[in-house]
Amino acid sequence: SSNLGASWVIVNDTISSNSLQKAIVDHTGNIYVVSSNGKVYLSTNKGATWTLQGDFNGGASQTPQGMGVNQTNALYIVDGDDDVWVSVNSGLNWTRQTTNYGGGLADGLAANNHSVYILHNKEVYRSIDSGKTWVLINSSISPYSQDGLDIFISDSDTFYLVDAAERVFMSSDG
Repeated sequence: SSNLGASWVIVNDTISSNSLQKAIVDHTGNIYVVSSNGKVYLSTNKGATWTLQGDFNGGASQTPQGMGVNQTNALYIVDGDDDVWVSVNSGLNWTRQTTNYGGGLADGLAANNHSVYILHNKEVYRSIDSGKTWVLINSSISPYSQDGLDIFISDSDTFYLVDAAERVFMSSDG
C-alpha cells in the first residue's frame, strides 16, 4: 500500500511457494520472505520480482516463528524447534546460532544494532552476541495478559508488541 493501508495492489503473485510465513524489509529497502519449508526469497525492486536465496534450516521442516533484521542487514530467524539462525549475506547462507534459545515456541523475533529479541507468550528474551546465548529480560509484561502475536522494532530503541487482545504495547528501554 502506498496510502497508509487504505488500499492494496497485488505487486507479484509468482513466488513458487504456497506457504509464505514471515516477511521483513531491511535497511536498504530489500524485502525478504520465508516459506514454511525454510525457503528464503529476496526482492530488490519492491516485490516486482523474487529470487530464491537459500534455505535457512537446510531442508528441515521447522516453520519459521519469527524473522528480524538488524542495522547491518544481518537476517535472523527463530524456528519451531527454538533454534536461532543468522545470515550475513542476504539469506544465501545460514548459520545456526543456538539449538534452543531457552523459552518455548516463539511468537516473534526482532533485532537492532546491538541485540536480538524473542517474544514467547509474556516473556522477552535478549541476546547480545548475535543469538548465541539468551537471557530472559522480562517474564511478565504488565498489563499484558494474552499470548504475544509479534514483536518488532521501529528504530534502535523503540519496541512494539502486539497481542491477541488487539492491543499494542511500546517499550523504549530495551
